[in-house]
Amino acid sequence: MKLSLAVALTFLLAASAWARDPWKDKAYKNWDASDVRKILYDSPWSKRISRTALQAPDAPAEDVSGVDMMGSHSKEAEAGGDTQQLMFVVRWVSSRTLREAWARSLVLQKQISPESMDQHLPPAPAEFLLAVVGPNLSAFEHADEAALRNKSYLSVSKQKISPARVEVARAQDGRISGVVFHFPKTNAAGRPLIAGNEKDVKFIERGAATGFQADFNPRQMVDSQGPDL
Repeated sequence: MKLSLAVALTFLLAASAWARDPWKDKAYKNWDASDVRKILYDSPWSKRISRTALQAPDAPAEDVSGVDMMGSHSKEAEAGGDTQQLMFVVRWVSSRTLREAWARSLVLQKQISPESMDQHLPPAPAEFLLAVVGPNLSAFEHADEAALRNKSYLSVSKQKISPARVEVARAQDGRISGVVFHFPKTNAAGRPLIAGNEKDVKFIERGAATGFQADFNPRQMVDSQGPDL
């Protein structure tokens, strides 16, 4: 009895570990909706930031992947008078894992066929791309791109990496749907600015009305193919 229980627990723990890290143990073409959602909201490449806002608008309806890689968002609200606890997400969208999640989400949304997934997989960009997305990005409304570029940076091993440029994307109604920060991968000498063995990379944003910090651990940002930034 005890041996059988031990064996059962071993298989249960193995199944739980597999469920936690689909980017390590499942080919991206086999990811289901819950796998994609986990990658977008609860993975080493996605960091959720909570803020309290007054009379915040409701989030639009989401599909299985969270709308899309740039505009995906979610809301965690706790009613307290006219206040709501909002959540937006900082995603390392240049990573292979996020790009694969994007391609897989197109299949799950039935926008493309499974056979054409490789053709829709975004190529690896020449820069590190970090996207801030959420249902209410009004904190960025009055921040111009120059201010965002000058007051935002990556902090790695006591060095600061400034973004080369910042893009502000807007929805059809004019509201900000996302902000993308472009960071160089190498310095002037051509050496990598982030080696991949660092324990902590901090994304500091001070150009918007509400500043924030998101912490990434490159040692955890690893998929089945290796380090993934």
